[in-house]
Amino acid sequence: MDGCVIEHDYIYFTSKLKSLDPNEYDFSRMFYLDRENWIYHDLNWDVVSCCLLPERDGEKRRYCALSMQGDVELEYLGGVDVEKIEGAGTYEGVGAVKQIKEIAGTLYVCGDQGQVYKRSAPDKWVHMDEGLLDTNISATALDLNGIDGNHEHDVYVVGYHGRIFHRNAAGWSELDSPTNLHLERVCCVSEEEVYICGNEGTLLKGNVDGFSVHRLDDFKEHFWDVEWFDGKLYIASLVGLFVFDGEEIVAVETGLDPDIGGYRLDARDGVLWSFGVDDLAFFDGKKWHRVVHPDNQ
Repeated sequence: MDGCVIEHDYIYFTSKLKSLDPNEYDFSRMFYLDRENWIYHDLNWDVVSCCLLPERDGEKRRYCALSMQGDVELEYLGGVDVEKIEGAGTYEGVGAVKQIKEIAGTLYVCGDQGQVYKRSAPDKWVHMDEGLLDTNISATALDLNGIDGNHEHDVYVVGYHGRIFHRNAAGWSELDSPTNLHLERVCCVSEEEVYICGNEGTLLKGNVDGFSVHRLDDFKEHFWDVEWFDGKLYIASLVGLFVFDGEEIVAVETGLDPDIGGYRLDARDGVLWSFGVDDLAFFDGKKWHRVVHPDNQ
């Protein structure tokens, strides 16, 4: 469902059991793959996103998992903290949350009804969605799928109907969008270079000053994630991976047989990992490698 790179040979990801109906059970199995060692623990949560919070100011690095209901698990060497984002979730809150993201050493979360939160201190999540949050659930509400930024005064959120918002020191503003298709994820390479992906092969490139559209002709699959690696933008779809060279979107030739399907991407420490619905694979800059999950053999 999602994953993150901790080190070049160390990853963390969330998965579900195919035998359990996600509409009936809140369940996720969290895996670590440390070199060739598989470690897992189960959560009675519907985990939708995870990320790495690097070591900073003497605090240990943390491996972060977010549930749809606003539960946050922060695991670290020697312990685990569990936090709850008050007001988030479909059970007792205003709506589901969708992504957790580390931006400049701080955790942020976005979700439906225009929810955006910032972790200002341990177990303290504060709203930073003034002007966005709509507690009246309706078909026209702002549903946010993705968040990224370069620092706290340069943050983007994207969501349904092609909507894009940017936050600077003065607050949020809606940006002109060249599409009305749903947008899924945003990747900030720098203040000048921002990429957004979405439905029907939509890829946007630009920044707060405007975005251009790049598409694959006759491609109707959705782009679910974008990640910058080794000077190139990689794009994930369920039918395969793509790369954008600044002008064209072309399919990635992994050399794997059968080829992999993608869903989420993450890069760090010299490797790019693809976390697909049924595939795990990584690229070391020279060659793609498939990783077979022992529970799926």
